[in-house]
Amino acid sequence: MEQSWKPKRGDQIIRRPRQSELTPIEIPFVRPRISRGFVSSPLTPIVVFSLLIFAGTILLFLPISTTTNQSPHILEAFFTATSAVTLTGLTVVDTESYWSTTGQAILMILIFLGGLGMITSAVVLYSIFLGNRSATLTNSIQFSRSMGALRPQGTIRKIARNIILVTVAIQLVGFLTIFANEIIQNPSANLLDTIWNSLFHTISAFNNSGFDIDPGQHALVFGSYGYLSTTIIAILIITGSIGYFTLSDIARNKLRPSRWSLNTKLILYTSAILTLLGAATLFVGEYNNPDTLGSMKLHEKITAALFNAISGRTAGFETFDFSQLEQQTSLWYILLMFIGGASGSTAGGIKVTTVAILVAAVFTSLSNRSNIVAFRREIPSASVNLALSVSLLSLGAVAISALILTSLGGSSVGDAEPAPFLAILFDSVSAYSTNGLSAGGLTNIGAWGELVVVITMFVGRLGPLTLALVLFRREPNELYRYPSEEVTIG
Repeated sequence: MEQSWKPKRGDQIIRRPRQSELTPIEIPFVRPRISRGFVSSPLTPIVVFSLLIFAGTILLFLPISTTTNQSPHILEAFFTATSAVTLTGLTVVDTESYWSTTGQAILMILIFLGGLGMITSAVVLYSIFLGNRSATLTNSIQFSRSMGALRPQGTIRKIARNIILVTVAIQLVGFLTIFANEIIQNPSANLLDTIWNSLFHTISAFNNSGFDIDPGQHALVFGSYGYLSTTIIAILIITGSIGYFTLSDIARNKLRPSRWSLNTKLILYTSAILTLLGAATLFVGEYNNPDTLGSMKLHEKITAALFNAISGRTAGFETFDFSQLEQQTSLWYILLMFIGGASGSTAGGIKVTTVAILVAAVFTSLSNRSNIVAFRREIPSASVNLALSVSLLSLGAVAISALILTSLGGSSVGDAEPAPFLAILFDSVSAYSTNGLSAGGLTNIGAWGELVVVITMFVGRLGPLTLALVLFRREPNELYRYPSEEVTIG
């Protein structure tokens, strides 16, 4: 017979309640929110650019801004200020003859501030409000990525300072080179006029705005500007369209492509391919067109085709009237303008990296692979989703703008003949991609049509980047997933 256990001397008996006697404690789960801060807020670029446009409109509305010393129409001042701040280049009045030197100086300042970028402008104001306090690491990371860098480049103040210093240095070198070349070519020209023209066109070219104060039409290549100055302008356009962080990556890795980041490779290779295809299409398609390249000599045709391929995608400078293009060439340049330049640059459009990711996704689908790869690097699915979102929403914005302008064209200006739809589509894409080229589709749209173009320029400049800022930095909030199911495609 077993003996019952008895505690020995010195043992302690601890009595515990049964499990059923325990009262359950419910701890509510609250997902912590990531503080985005002022700089990374989607409202920041909208507020900053709106303030710049408002200030520019007020300054351009002053009588001293025009050559007649009379206040312009408020819509002309508003349209021009928006075009300058968004770096578009579309105009409703002639820049060289309508605006005085004061007005042109206001335009140049607006272009320069717009070229610093919406996030850079915001971070300068943020640093002023911040005082001696330091920005958070989260803001530094988010600011770097919103400007096209894939990893932090230092504090926000340091990034903003470097961007300003580098952009000012590039524009200063460009100005001195163009000025020296113009003095050598035309020593009898007025010194102040030469300085002013060189400075204005340097800032306009680097910031991809397309504003031109040179007298006469299409004078950048075959007018007072020679081939050397034209080459410098083309280099400034390219430099501005690839962005600060691409230049920083190239300089840091000393021109060794094997060490470049995937972002830099996609930007440079895609830009080069688009430029060569654009030049070839323009050269072949317009070779015998007397209104464009047909009357030029062979070397002039090559120069004009290459220059317009560089400028026509991002900047908006032109060497001939783009309203005289053949239809197939117009369609190609609509595509080029819609693509635009690099993220975090002065160029508009949906950006070359967006197109590169979509092309990589198509090749992956055709090769029946599961992962999207470019340059032996896998592209995350989040980037692909973002590229699709930006592209489809941009297509929708352009379609809505073109539809409204088509309904307004000719109806608001008496019995004026409406512009062809291709010309309206060309100018709608130009406004959304902040390019500035025009095929004559905005001539008969009236005041309401001009307001639509203003909205299109504003949305085109802010839309893709703001959308990316909203979607790319949104913290995941999915606590569950639905069952997957196949759907038919094609």
